[in-house]
Amino acid sequence: MRNRPLTRLNRTLLFMGLLAWFCSIGAKPTTAQALRTIRSDSREFTTGAEEIIMPLPKIAFIPPPGWSPFTGVKGEQKPTDVRIANPSLLGKAGMITCILFPADGLSVTERIDNLLSKLPDRVVERADRPTASGLPVTFVHTAGPVPGKSTEKHTMHCFFKNGDGQVVDLYCIGSAEADARTTSDAFFKSLRLVP
Repeated sequence: MRNRPLTRLNRTLLFMGLLAWFCSIGAKPTTAQALRTIRSDSREFTTGAEEIIMPLPKIAFIPPPGWSPFTGVKGEQKPTDVRIANPSLLGKAGMITCILFPADGLSVTERIDNLLSKLPDRVVERADRPTASGLPVTFVHTAGPVPGKSTEKHTMHCFFKNGDGQVVDLYCIGSAEADARTTSDAFFKSLRLVP
């Protein structure tokens, strides 16, 4: 079998797996969440004790207490690739990450089905429901084993289209279902589109 370069989606899935492992070993953030502006990829993201604003997918939300932002991806990402938005957030409950899919005309359902076909995790729940701001979201809860561990990881995905019509996946991954669910509940209470 020939070695093929990793596609952007495969690298993203690998990144998600590594995050699950990182969360499963009990890693704790070392930075305090404070109001600051961080420069990354020629874009700024603003973080604070309250709202997180991600300019790449053009969204904002308020995570539960205890999350610290970090620059998950450095360098330029092509608009034709699956892109990871900065910041990602790390907390005792796990990790929050956001993926922006390319503007290629695929629907939210097609994106979800494509992603789930590549994941080894099982689907626990899949439901359409709006956020408090009225944004239609497809919620997908997946669960699966952490490689090399006897524990399970839970991922709470919120799939939706941003103001530019691109599919976005804002998700929390963690080893405790209750913590991941609390975080996804915060998404539904505060997620909104920004210009």
